[in-house]
Amino acid sequence: MNSVDLIEKKELLKNEMREITSLCRKEIRMMNEEENTLFNQKKSEIQNINEELRKLSEETEIQNDITKQTKTMEKKNFSLVKAIRSVANNQPLDEFNQSVVNAGMDEMRATGNSFQGQLVLPTEQRAVDVATEGTDVVATDIWNVMEAIHNKSVMAQLGCNIITNLVNDVQIPVISTINCSWEGETATHADDTATFSSVKLSPKRLSCVVPISKMLLQQDSTGVESAIRNEITKAIMGKLEATIFGNAQGTATQPEGIFYNGGSALTTVATFADICSLEANLDGVENYGEKKYLMGTSAKATLRGTQKGSGTGFIFENGEIDGTKTEVTGFVGANNIAYGDWSNLVIGLWSGLDIVVDNFTLASSGCVRLIVNFYCDCKLARTGSIALATV
Repeated sequence: MNSVDLIEKKELLKNEMREITSLCRKEIRMMNEEENTLFNQKKSEIQNINEELRKLSEETEIQNDITKQTKTMEKKNFSLVKAIRSVANNQPLDEFNQSVVNAGMDEMRATGNSFQGQLVLPTEQRAVDVATEGTDVVATDIWNVMEAIHNKSVMAQLGCNIITNLVNDVQIPVISTINCSWEGETATHADDTATFSSVKLSPKRLSCVVPISKMLLQQDSTGVESAIRNEITKAIMGKLEATIFGNAQGTATQPEGIFYNGGSALTTVATFADICSLEANLDGVENYGEKKYLMGTSAKATLRGTQKGSGTGFIFENGEIDGTKTEVTGFVGANNIAYGDWSNLVIGLWSGLDIVVDNFTLASSGCVRLIVNFYCDCKLARTGSIALATV
């Protein structure tokens, strides 16, 4: 029964009670036992109705508060453009954007990394507390950098083992092949020669410089916001992949590129038989999973024009090398090619994005320079799980 029905019923009961009291006054007497019982019964019903109306009123108020809060939450969208503009103009951030930065600082502290930028942002979606409002506000578009790396990078397409939200240094366990054998009912199992080891990931600072014109920062459109976010994300992923798929030796501040190959020269492949030999080095290893190819642009061009044999098609066709899915990227040395189980390539990402807004260096060019700092590391868990070559 809704509130209108309850109010109508309440008025009806009141009228019936008035009729009883009016009759008694008219006859100049007290209510008899039957009238008294009926009067109290109707009075009790009115009290029950009042309680129901009170509950309905509270539920309505709660629902109105929820609706009001939802509308407030929908309006609370973090604006990177607005935040950069405020810093560049030496103005304080608004209450909500400052709350997002505070959440980013907390995230960075939790990882054990330091920050130096005016803007420190969370790298995944989360609720951000605005103290003066006393409620959690869901910032649905803070900026999910981790999601972009997971979904759009070549690393993700290959199936690399990307681990996020790391804290301090981490040890990734690695186990060798586990021996299994058929034994008699009471026979002793052969000695287990499985061994355990680990690879250590340590946060290394990846720094990218992204120039943005001051004219662009004056815009408030969603297109400009998206463009700036995409530029920063592309810069991070580009430098990360160029390093991981490069040939530089690892240092205390930089991960080692997979094509460094311990400083040794890469195997050369020129024919389909060479490709088959490259695959043979890994295809018989039982603890390796699905394998894929990765190669540079010049290697792609060469293999597209290299026949397997007379009249049998080309080595690289339809995005595959002889039926095996192949990723091509300019971040790999032009003639380099790799084949293997990429889940053994472990990429660690630490939360938090540290952005320094430099409005002086490029001031004469009408630009603001963003120095974006991001913490990550990469290691190959099992040596030999990826075969390397040059075309």
